[in-house]
Amino acid sequence: MSNSRGQRGTRRHSQPGTSKIFTQGEKEALLVGQVFLAANLDGVDFSGADLRAARFENTSLRDCDFSATHLLDTHFVGCDLGGARFTGARLERNRFDESWFVGATGLSASQRAYIEEHGGSFLSVLEGSDGNTGG
Repeated sequence: MSNSRGQRGTRRHSQPGTSKIFTQGEKEALLVGQVFLAANLDGVDFSGADLRAARFENTSLRDCDFSATHLLDTHFVGCDLGGARFTGARLERNRFDESWFVGATGLSASQRAYIEEHGGSFLSVLEGSDGNTGG
């Protein structure tokens, strides 16, 4: 059922290594209000998806592509979004409680501030410490 053909002809905005597990039609219609609990969704291509009112709890979303994604009322609680891409994503009325965005890209300074104001963090244990945690 999955498409095993090569990656030629895929959209240019997808990150290398991103998994295309949803069709564009599914991303536009089937993900609204979905709940993802304790899932490993690393590398999933959510680009262009309608994730309004979706909820991600204790989910790993490392290196996911959220480019041009509609994230109105989307909640990320206890999630790892390290290396995720957000170019052109629409953020509004979100929660990012205890979620990490280390190395996330495509976010403006105002979007980064918004994420931090709503519970997210861009800091890592090693950030600014020359690799020494002091322990």
